Amino acid sequence: MAFQVYCQILRRSVMTPSALSKLSVPVTCSAIVFAASESEKKDSKTLIKPSELPFYDPVKEVKSSEPQKNDEEPSVVLEYIGIARREVWKLKESFSELTGEAYSTVGDVRKQVDEGIDYLRKEEHFPEQIAFITIGGITGLLLAFRKGFFKKLLYMASFAAGSAAIVYPDQASFYWETGKEHSGRTGTILYEFLNGLTRDYAGFDLPTLSDFSFSPMKNDSETAKDPPAK
Repeated sequence: MAFQVYCQILRRSVMTPSALSKLSVPVTCSAIVFAASESEKKDSKTLIKPSELPFYDPVKEVKSSEPQKNDEEPSVVLEYIGIARREVWKLKESFSELTGEAYSTVGDVRKQVDEGIDYLRKEEHFPEQIAFITIGGITGLLLAFRKGFFKKLLYMASFAAGSAAIVYPDQASFYWETGKEHSGRTGTILYEFLNGLTRDYAGFDLPTLSDFSFSPMKNDSETAKDPPAK
């Protein structure tokens, strides 16, 4: 603005030494002001704002090296597999509990049965022994209730003999061995008799029984034994 005024004055006035001396002061001032404004512009361009300093840089986020957890919900297949595994585990635990209870029950029953048998085998419990054998015979008779007379007799005798064998195990073993000996001897006698008939009437002999342990020629007194004491 001052420069434009100065140009207009030059146009309207004559350039005299006095006029030049009067105009030198504003020209100099305007030049100084113009130079100062130019220097301020340069300084303003070169200055650094506080926010541009490296101290105010935004903090960079440090990425964690740990694997990220997958928050996605499990699929339907995995869910059903988990349910199936839990059910199988529950069934296994239930089966183990039932098996343990069954073994415990069987052990208790066996213990009670052994105690009852030991009680019956004592000599001072003779009435209980007779009652036990009688109950065994009646049980056989009831099982053969709808059968014939012979089967009823067979069932009753078998159950009574079994009960007696439980009460008197030593005597039962003795009579069992004695019965085997007598039955073997009787069988040998019958076989030899049949062999004699075939030899006399058919003209041929049956195979010999050399491996048979009993001989019909033995006397009963040779193999007789006393029963064990009660």
